[in-house]
Amino acid sequence: MERGPQRLAPPAGLSYPQLVSWSATRLAGALGTGLLLAACSSPAPPASPGTSGAPSAPPSPVPATPASPSPVAAQAVLAFAGDVHFTGRTLRLLRDPQTAFGPFARVLSAADFAMVNLETAVTSRGKPEPKTYHFRAPPTAYAAIQAAGVDLVSVANNHTLDYGQVGLADTLESARKAGMPVVGAGRNAAEAYRPYLVTVAGIRLAILAFSQVHALSSTWRATDSRPGIAVAFDTARTTAAVRAAQKQADVVIVFMHWGIEGSSCPSGEMKTFAAKM
Repeated sequence: MERGPQRLAPPAGLSYPQLVSWSATRLAGALGTGLLLAACSSPAPPASPGTSGAPSAPPSPVPATPASPSPVAAQAVLAFAGDVHFTGRTLRLLRDPQTAFGPFARVLSAADFAMVNLETAVTSRGKPEPKTYHFRAPPTAYAAIQAAGVDLVSVANNHTLDYGQVGLADTLESARKAGMPVVGAGRNAAEAYRPYLVTVAGIRLAILAFSQVHALSSTWRATDSRPGIAVAFDTARTTAAVRAAQKQADVVIVFMHWGIEGSSCPSGEMKTFAAKM
């Protein structure tokens, strides 16, 4: 019987940060499991029945062949952190971008690949959107992120367009000038839903980022003719993006901005979307 891809179920009762940590540490094990199942997929041939009433002929000797070395699964350490912004009391950290992340920089830098959610508009322009909280940061935010060893930021969240399309354009342009890869937003839907591709320790990764925050999503989501962020509500685009990414990588990572404020438990909407992914 041929076996399909296997899913590893996390232990029950994990919080979201613990689940992310568990998922990262299982990456190498999942790849090794795939190799193991492939090696076990061919069934042994059935024994030939002997002639009725007569003893079976002894099997012909099979020449010994040298054993092939066992495949070694590639291993990589991935680090994922949550929301990062430099507004209010955190703005002063950018006085010295090299030390802005403090002791957390050691954890992020030690990983083979690190990613955070940049939950702010990187701009000094634009008009505040009709919402309660507005986050903005200067371009030195990217210098701080790079100094901490972060390789990629998600901008698929509910603050990237706090200062409208002007703020979004500045955020993307500042990232380009800084040489900071971003995912989850773009000048159109094709860019916003495009994966970031990178090879880490021999493993081809494809990273996608989506936001599942409802507020202002109808005007913030990227379309074929409008800049914006990649939203989870467009399931046709999100599932198509995952399928396309699977053709380009060994591992596909979907980095989400979602959940209920103050709760570590997944909602029904989160579970439904995770199943689609």
